Amino acid sequence: MNVFAGTLGLILMVFLFVLGILWILVPFLIMGTNKRLDKLIRRVEDLERASKVSPNKKK
Repeated sequence: MNVFAGTLGLILMVFLFVLGILWILVPFLIMGTNKRLDKLIRRVEDLERASKVSPNKKK
């Protein structure tokens, strides 16, 4: 029983360590993603404007 408690304790410690690292890193990853998404949104808006103004547009 004592060996199982030690192994379970180790697994729990590793899990909590990984969870702590993710808890620290995820906000920074999200902020980096937001900048890229803003660039993509601007590009799509530019393409939409260009397609509406295009004289070659067929109806």
